[in-house]
Formats: sequence, structure tokens, C-alpha cells
Amino acid sequence: MRAWGIMLALLTVTSTAFAHVGSPDVYFEGDAGPYHLLLTVNPPAMVPGIAQVQVRVTSGAVSSINIAPVYVNGKDQGMPPTADLMQASAIDPQCFIGKVWLMDSGSWEVRVEALGTHGIGKLAVPVPVFARRILPMQKALGTLLFVLMLFLCVGIVSIAGAAAREGGLPAAAIPSPRNRRLGRIAMAISVVLVVTIVALGNWWWNARPPISRKTRCTALRRSGLPSTEQISSCCKWMKTSGTKPAKISGR
Repeated sequence: MRAWGIMLALLTVTSTAFAHVGSPDVYFEGDAGPYHLLLTVNPPAMVPGIAQVQVRVTSGAVSSINIAPVYVNGKDQGMPPTADLMQASAIDPQCFIGKVWLMDSGSWEVRVEALGTHGIGKLAVPVPVFARRILPMQKALGTLLFVLMLFLCVGIVSIAGAAAREGGLPAAAIPSPRNRRLGRIAMAISVVLVVTIVALGNWWWNARPPISRKTRCTALRRSGLPSTEQISSCCKWMKTSGTKPAKISGR
């Protein structure tokens, strides 16, 4: 009876527990030289975008921390921009807050350089980046683009009709009934082509997944971060490699 009571109590407690399952945030705990750091990286929901970085120093006295994003794969591999200085918290001097621009989807790493009483310590945090949502278009902008599209479509049809009707006539000549008939035929064909192209473009846009599963899985695999869930039924737990951290938890 006592064992059943203990099991019931455990189930009651664990039913109210929560975890960061499904969160794109990256949590890092490791040593930057003589300094032990806890880092949190919040990747942007849209790419390009700004990632928020928080660092807390748990051992050692750190006076300043610089961070720089590095694109791990691609043509700009290993070419970091100028490092940004993180701002120390007014409440906790061992807590630093900063942000970095991530310009493309893929595998990134945030390089951290801590300066303190024991010199300089460095480390790198792998961060998978991919667009997780798309901002809706503003109604005013959508209306403007729709009007411009109609203007272009009407212009294409008119140009095709004029070219077929008067393209072979001398200057100031009056089109014959045959030329007018050719113009109307050309305009009808142009209308069909324009409507078909617009319809195919709309179908392609709606059928194409805005955030592909391949992009997500590729970013996670190349970053070397483990994931707490199988994103889109293809991403599995992975172990980190090639980095110095004592512990990495990507969720």
C-alpha cells in the first residue's frame, strides 16, 4: 500500500512538470578558459533576423564579453563580422545580454570571448538556424501589388494585340479587318497565357512548403546539436563534435 501511495504521489508531481520540448532555443554550459559560463541563444523566428544571447558567469570575474556569429557552412564559412560587446546587467554584474544578426538559414556558431581577471577565454556555441514562420503581408501592400499585377497583365495583352494588328503596317496606315482580327486573336491568346502563368504561379506558391523539413533537419545535423524531438519525423538525437563545451543542450 505504501508503494502504491509513493507511485501515486510521483505521478501527481510529474503531471505538472514542463520542459522545453520543441523550443528552438540553445542552452550551453561550458568553460571559456578559466571562466565557467551558462549561455542561452534565442534564434530568430524569421531569417534574416536577430538572435538574442544571454550569458551568465558562474565562476571567475569577467569584466566584458564579446560575441560574433560565424556561418559554419557556405561561401562565407569561417568569416565572422566584427564582434559585438555584450551589455552587463545593472542588477547582476555577472549577467550579460547581447544580440547578433543571423543572415541565412543553416548551421551557425556564436563565438564568445570573455575578458576578466584571469585573461581571455574563448568558446563556440553551435546554433541551428531556420525560418519557423512567415510574416503575413500587409493588406495595403498586398492591394498595391495586386493592382500592379493587373496593370502589367493588361499591358501585356494590349502590347500583344497592337503588335499583331499594326506591327506589319506602314506608319499612319489604317488596320484592315484582317489585321484587326489578327489583333483580337493575339489578345485572346495572350489572355490565356497570362491567366495560365498567374494560376501556375499561385499553385506553386501554395504547394511549396514555406518552411521545408529538409532545411530544418540539415541545419540541426550540421550544427551538431541534439534535439529533444524528431523535427518533422526526421531529426534524431545527435552528439556534439569538434567543440570544447562540457555540456550542450539544444531544445
